[in-house]
Amino acid sequence: MGVSLSTAKVITTTTFLYDFLVQQWAIGLSKPDMKVVNDRNPGCFSPMPYFIGGYFFPQQILQAFWLREFFRPASQVSSYQLDLAPFYALGNFCIGTWPFYRNHGQLTFHNRNTGNSEKLKTADWFVIVNTLQSLYWVYFRRAMNPTTYQEKLTNAVAISFAGVGILDFLHNTSIAYFPRQAPSLAVKAAAFIGFPLLAWFSPVAMGMALCYDAIGISIGQYQLANKTIGSYGGGGGYDWAKLMGLCAAVTAAVVGMRYKIDQRFV
Repeated sequence: MGVSLSTAKVITTTTFLYDFLVQQWAIGLSKPDMKVVNDRNPGCFSPMPYFIGGYFFPQQILQAFWLREFFRPASQVSSYQLDLAPFYALGNFCIGTWPFYRNHGQLTFHNRNTGNSEKLKTADWFVIVNTLQSLYWVYFRRAMNPTTYQEKLTNAVAISFAGVGILDFLHNTSIAYFPRQAPSLAVKAAAFIGFPLLAWFSPVAMGMALCYDAIGISIGQYQLANKTIGSYGGGGGYDWAKLMGLCAAVTAAVVGMRYKIDQRFV
């Protein structure tokens, strides 16, 4: 699915700027802003809000280094760079469009009408598309044995999208379709088994992102549990927070074993 170098330059840089500028609007200029919407819509996979922001900043720097590679002579641009370009552009478009629906699709609770919940479901579909296509590229199209700088950088950019994409998918799906509901036993088991299992079959950098996601969810759920009496503040409660903390620890152990075997991050 690779594109020409001239096309890659246009679609990657324009969608990067689109996503970046919309995120700034969603965080600081939109009324309500993203933090307010997040606090009004808790779910069982809601992370500590600043974990996503903490991921976003270094991710932008990584992408800037990757985008710079498109401005080299054509003979010096890796085929993997060109192959990722349309996937990257689609991902940026989806995540850049998502806040327009999420920030104005608030739920109804506590006898107050705070917006249209269907918009949260629409927003989630943009997240789902981004997550699925990001995972597809990482597991089926990336350079399996990267040797050059561009191959490693391209893998790292793709993994950064897929890693936060999993957190976005879990978070947004929980608030759009199961708002303020504790996770079922099946969901708990799937999360506890799924995170370390996926890490075992992933590049080390992807496993590290999964560990980061699990820690963010654990802290977020602990914060929600502190908000109301009875260990329930719209998330899964203290036990769920502890389980996700343990899940993060198990995932980290698996990542360590993978690195011992592979001796490479991407």
